[in-house]
Amino acid sequence: MTDFSLFDAGWRQGSLFEASLQISAIVVNSERGAPGSSSWQHREWIVATQDCDLSGASVASNEPSIELRPVYRENPPSDWGIRARRLLLADGCFLISESPRLTISPAALVNLRDGLQPSLADGRLKAFKSWLGLRYDRPAVPPELVDLMRAVAKTFNRPRGPLQHKIHDILVEVEEAEHPLYGVFVVTVDDVDPEAVRTWAAGRLADVPGDLGTLAGVEVGTRAEASLELLENSYSADLSQITWGKPDGPQGAH
Repeated sequence: MTDFSLFDAGWRQGSLFEASLQISAIVVNSERGAPGSSSWQHREWIVATQDCDLSGASVASNEPSIELRPVYRENPPSDWGIRARRLLLADGCFLISESPRLTISPAALVNLRDGLQPSLADGRLKAFKSWLGLRYDRPAVPPELVDLMRAVAKTFNRPRGPLQHKIHDILVEVEEAEHPLYGVFVVTVDDVDPEAVRTWAAGRLADVPGDLGTLAGVEVGTRAEASLELLENSYSADLSQITWGKPDGPQGAH
């Protein structure tokens, strides 16, 4: 039985399940003003550990080696982008990049099988795996580009009308220089008119101040047409991913 793995038991990266589990974090205690433990219960989870590791995880092991991420439902994002800090898994449920992780032992997880939920659609499972990789290893927006990225993100943050559910992501590649040159790649679903999307995006980008950078062009393509190089070297036009603090200047990005 010790050779029987979590993978053998039906667990996969992306497995969704329900179980009331406790999350703990270290925060400053409001009464004592000193660091202390804060705990709360959460009910919906997704397995983040890769399939190869699940295959090697014996169900007899009680070492906490399997990573879980909490799944949320309140105020879900409106689009499906894999570069944003929030990832929509399915209608109504999503993940948050900075949410606390929970590690659980294989022996404990295998006992929660009764809470397993229907599997994610293949496309969303691939998006989840890509999102995990990109959030662990993604380009940070340099401070000198924050104003440009903020302006680009704001133009696309407005309601998108008929295109709302046709666009998966908006990626920005920047050639850093004294006056940056930037290009935009709009990632769409398959059944959309590329020229209509290009015209729409160019219209939005006309609102970006020219002193922040020069638009080199707008490309449109499906997820299959977005290259790995593009994904690795572009920034997401997502306001939630770009931080700015004091009025006297940008503070970098997460």
